[in-house]
Amino acid sequence: MLDFDRERKDLTKALSQTEIKVDLAFDFANTDRLFNFLTQGKGRVLHYSGHGHPEYLAIEDDWGKMYRLNVKDLEEWIKIGGGSLEFVFVSACHSRKAGEAFVAAGVKHVVCCQRDDQLIRNDAAAIEFEKAFYQDLVNCKTISQAFEMGRQKVKTSHHTWTET
Repeated sequence: MLDFDRERKDLTKALSQTEIKVDLAFDFANTDRLFNFLTQGKGRVLHYSGHGHPEYLAIEDDWGKMYRLNVKDLEEWIKIGGGSLEFVFVSACHSRKAGEAFVAAGVKHVVCCQRDDQLIRNDAAAIEFEKAFYQDLVNCKTISQAFEMGRQKVKTSHHTWTET
């Protein structure tokens, strides 16, 4: 089980400690919400936390059951929206193909797993990475600088990040 509540609280707290105000909205990624967000072109940034598979991201359907959003459909949904997304963070196992779908649809900046592996998920380490990454990003660092800061934060923290 992923600790979405802790992630929300920790990210909100981390971003509230920056000089620049950031408007955050947290919601469960069900088929209607994600389809509307991606196709209506209203958002510039998307952070997805959840379960992934080499061929899909797991979201909820209208009845609260798992829906497998195929990465090819994901790419089409983004293209329908006219390319308003500028940055996407995919925090999931097997997120490489999803990340590639965002890039193929025109998203300029995507953070995801470099390799298409399953992570032995350590939520605490993932959240430490996210907090450091977003704090640096909001404080006008480049995405590359923020990414390296996130990596260093995890490396020097007591949390571990392991892969199989």
